[in-house]
Amino acid sequence: MTIRINNVRTAQSTFFLRQIHDNSLPDNSGMIRIQESPTDLTSSWYKHHLFLLGLDKIKLCVYQKLSHFHTQVGGGAIKSVVSDLVLFAKTECVSHPKILEHVGGSVELSSCRQNNRKLDVRSFYVQVAYKLLTEDESKVDTLADALLELYLELRGHKLTLNAPVNAQEKQILRLAAKYYKSSSINYRLLYDHKSYPRTIDIADQSLTIHLPPLPQIKSKHLLAKALMHKELYRAVFLPDHDFYKTLVSNNVSIDRLALNVIRYDLLVLDGLGDLFLAGESSEFLYKFRHLDPYSADDTFGKKTYNLLRTILATNTLLSRLAVAYNLHSALDDDIVREMLEHEYIPYMAGHRDIEPPTCQARYEEEFIADYFEQYVGALYLEQPVVAKAWINQLFEQILFSITDSYRIKHRKRSLVQYDYRAWGVDVIGRPLK
Repeated sequence: MTIRINNVRTAQSTFFLRQIHDNSLPDNSGMIRIQESPTDLTSSWYKHHLFLLGLDKIKLCVYQKLSHFHTQVGGGAIKSVVSDLVLFAKTECVSHPKILEHVGGSVELSSCRQNNRKLDVRSFYVQVAYKLLTEDESKVDTLADALLELYLELRGHKLTLNAPVNAQEKQILRLAAKYYKSSSINYRLLYDHKSYPRTIDIADQSLTIHLPPLPQIKSKHLLAKALMHKELYRAVFLPDHDFYKTLVSNNVSIDRLALNVIRYDLLVLDGLGDLFLAGESSEFLYKFRHLDPYSADDTFGKKTYNLLRTILATNTLLSRLAVAYNLHSALDDDIVREMLEHEYIPYMAGHRDIEPPTCQARYEEEFIADYFEQYVGALYLEQPVVAKAWINQLFEQILFSITDSYRIKHRKRSLVQYDYRAWGVDVIGRPLK
């Protein structure tokens, strides 16, 4: 069995991870502060947070390691492997000797040993998060290597994760890179924040959330990929498109292989952005829970944490962010834009005079939300620290719209409690099931 896993760093910043849980940072850190000490590791609330944090970080780390394989199987297939690996970790693998040698001696692991029980899956991911907070990030990177190798071994997969693509695939990717670099991009739509204020309105437009400026992606190649929706690869294979003509002039067969190479190359950014956002929401919500005045709300527990985490990940919110930053319209390609507006978002683009059916409205939201995830994935790939700081600012602006107008009135004025569910309805326009 041949398994070669590149030593791809997840670009996680241990400093930022500890920043979330440490109340002794300098005032000029640029991040909002936690006013009280972290909850004790034995509390159910903190362990739930650590479980999700560890799970999110392992998924992101493994996805990045597999992303170099994306031109062969695509980002969607990689996400499926990551999901299967998570299910795989619910078996005896978390107590496998090859894994345990990388799982140090946390309070959680010590408790398992003292009670003569196996390290279950929740305890395993709690331990992963604990290592992120207390040890060098390379330890978690090594753990992800071991977990992936064991998964491939026991599943019987024979993969060479850094295998080169074949000659035709290389040629297609080279020509695609040339197209991306020569693409026309409306930089003003993206980065001129004075001409295009970045806001979203909630609560029937009675409350405006001001968003932080969009960080610029420096590589034009990467930026153009981030602005090309993963499903619009079909547009560049239309006979009138310059990319199609370039393929023909270079004697490249326009077949399923050619289509898949381009589609898979785009899919990886969407998956990366999705997993990165999930991890950041886990981290930020712990920090948010400890900020004044929300730290005084004793009803803020696991259910509220999960509710807010879900809202931050809804296609409704992400699509509104994508539109606010003009991510869906900044690529100046008429053929691509025409396909987008007429085939995928006809109602949002104003090509229908009636209200869209609910299913169509949700579909168009999901489609536009992909632009935000792709951009986030590209930014994280190029500038991970910048991406992390920006997403933290974004979450801060969104969640700080939970103002006193959502505070539940009690006879005891000192009692602090917020109606987070009502806020969620105002943000996404519907209650979550």
